[in-house]
Amino acid sequence: MFSFLKKKISLLKIPHLYSVDLRYFIPYSKNSFSGYGDNELTAGPSGASFNFSGVPLPKGWYMLELFATSSQSYLDLNFPLEHSGTRKAIDQFFPIRSGRLAKRLIWLPRGGETLSISINSANTRLTFNKLLIKRVSRIFAMDRMKSHLSRRKLDSSNDIERLWVRYNSTFRAGGARIYYYKWIKDLENKLLQSYSSGVKEGHVISILMPVGPLDKINRVMRSIASIYAQHYKSWNLIVLLSDGVSTETSLQLHKFSECNKKLRIKNISDWRECTSTNQNSYFLVFPPRALLSEHALSILNDAIVARPDGHIFYADEDLINESGRRGKPIFKPAWNPDLLYSTSYIREFVLFRASVLQSAGTPNIVSDTAWDLTLFLTAIGNPEGNCNILHVPRILYHRFSLKHSPGYIDSAKMTVYRYISSSYNSDVNVCIGDSGSHLDILWKVPKPEPLVSLLIPTRNQLDVLKKCVLSILGKTAYSNYEIIILDNQSDDPNIHEFFKEISFDGRVRVIPFNEPFNYSKINNFGVFNSNGSIVGLINNDVEVITPGWLTEMVGHALRPEIGCVGAKLYYNDRRIQHAGVVVGLGGLAGHVHKFHEEDSDGYMGRLKATQNYLAVTAACLLIRKEVFEEVGGLNEIELKVAFNDVDLCLKVAQAGYRNLWTPNAELYHHESVSRGMDDTREKRARFEKEAKYLKEIWVNNLEVDPCYSPFLTHLREDFSLGLNEYNNVPIVR
Repeated sequence: MFSFLKKKISLLKIPHLYSVDLRYFIPYSKNSFSGYGDNELTAGPSGASFNFSGVPLPKGWYMLELFATSSQSYLDLNFPLEHSGTRKAIDQFFPIRSGRLAKRLIWLPRGGETLSISINSANTRLTFNKLLIKRVSRIFAMDRMKSHLSRRKLDSSNDIERLWVRYNSTFRAGGARIYYYKWIKDLENKLLQSYSSGVKEGHVISILMPVGPLDKINRVMRSIASIYAQHYKSWNLIVLLSDGVSTETSLQLHKFSECNKKLRIKNISDWRECTSTNQNSYFLVFPPRALLSEHALSILNDAIVARPDGHIFYADEDLINESGRRGKPIFKPAWNPDLLYSTSYIREFVLFRASVLQSAGTPNIVSDTAWDLTLFLTAIGNPEGNCNILHVPRILYHRFSLKHSPGYIDSAKMTVYRYISSSYNSDVNVCIGDSGSHLDILWKVPKPEPLVSLLIPTRNQLDVLKKCVLSILGKTAYSNYEIIILDNQSDDPNIHEFFKEISFDGRVRVIPFNEPFNYSKINNFGVFNSNGSIVGLINNDVEVITPGWLTEMVGHALRPEIGCVGAKLYYNDRRIQHAGVVVGLGGLAGHVHKFHEEDSDGYMGRLKATQNYLAVTAACLLIRKEVFEEVGGLNEIELKVAFNDVDLCLKVAQAGYRNLWTPNAELYHHESVSRGMDDTREKRARFEKEAKYLKEIWVNNLEVDPCYSPFLTHLREDFSLGLNEYNNVPIVR
């Protein structure tokens, strides 16, 4: 298959850094490949695999270097090792990016193993431009593994076997993680040190504990005990008993209150009376479903002091078992209205200023299983009003269970429908999503439908563009749109023939842009020449999946408070490519949940939930033309190619709009097929210049993305735990 001279090479005496080209040893097999050519493989419907049986490898350490180009942007390769004396192969995963050099260590603990390669993606074209194996020393291997782990803020070891296990796990899907117990030890304990001998008194916090018929007395007493264990002493507790509470529970609580002056027992009907106090006092709603962390009230008091303008404060939480072991932390974003409508992510443990809580009325904790959401939404009133909702990024509650009560999602559906219909005066459909634990809200598009101008820059690449345009024309349910193909100096006669043919469709226009490639300038030019009140920035390498994609995005784009709207994009193997952009990942910006499977719920269920993000990708982005023009469009001077979409989103957010990502608009994104990778000296220099500009102009945004927790990693794109890489976590945000 390869035009290499095959030869046998003994590696028994390979010196340090002596390299051997493994491409000599790739066998051709019709069972593995559906096609082949000089230097190129095409994997079959089930992928492809083969072994380098002609390469005897002695025990020791090796560096594998691989440079490949592929029809997919990212590939998951595996280089399993098989030994005749064992049944199970040792997997050595190797994720690569097309057009990028990748390296990883390989360890042969026994010697004589057969090295194989497995390509997991079906029908993928792959060209190995470089495939080298180099013998390296043990000292060199240890140094590389420690450096690799250190850059990822992961534990190292002087034991080489433990070091190898940790190193090797970073290449797996999901990879190595920072464990929660380590986060507690290394970070939380440091954050809490100042509270051990800190302020014991301050604002009086009245704790409201509604107790329903399903609340067990042992858990009620555990919750109460966690209140009495607080270092902070300026509090009082009001237990509110609902109808149906057992006689035993009522008697035990009354008996306990007789010798505890800080505890009062009331009926739930007395809610208004209990909250009718000084409007600047504070109430913590705390049903007996969790334990307070020992410094919870001290931290809440500090949050009030730091932000006296706050009306509502909510915090992070985790799970605690009967033996006191903690796990499954939930690190929440700052105030995220659309995520709340989808998932009720704030939950029931909330600190209210009295003036806000008094307007909410008495919660019906018996018949309304989503009473916490009803209380919260009623308290804030107008979603775009003056209610200041703040997040305290600390674990303050240790839940007994993370599950909602039975019937919660059905009650939440009715609550959200009533709230959006009345507060936004909007016509919406609210339904339970396919996960069974989130809500999908369809914001209906008025009739007649507004015209949407879809801008598609292109240069040649007929096959890519044709697939994109025909998928829009053939699959899109929304009817009132125009496609504007922005031809950036295409010189392929075939694509010009396509332009002539497709222009007969009244929905398509082709406009020449006869200047050097400048993504920002091309799209600004397209917006200027568009007729729609909504414009869509569309890459020529996307392909429609769901017919309702444009209806979904237009419904959100028409909302006055919303700026940019992004879609859920997949690689062609159906793994996640884009599900929102977090500013600050990798020091610049990154796509969260990248490479997750298509049916994954994601962290906190966020892959299934419509929500606000600080930025979304312009591979498929909708925005009202008036908003685009208000912020000056894309930056065609400093950001000609990269980061212009992030910059646009940040300008839109700065202007007072919320950006939004929806999982209900699904498309493929065959990433950077037409433009290619930044793999030349000139392209890399341009990329670095644009990255520097983004850092300088948005320096205050790169560490404080409100849609992401500061306790999640900024080194990866998978919502895994971090160790606060920026070392700057405010008490409230």
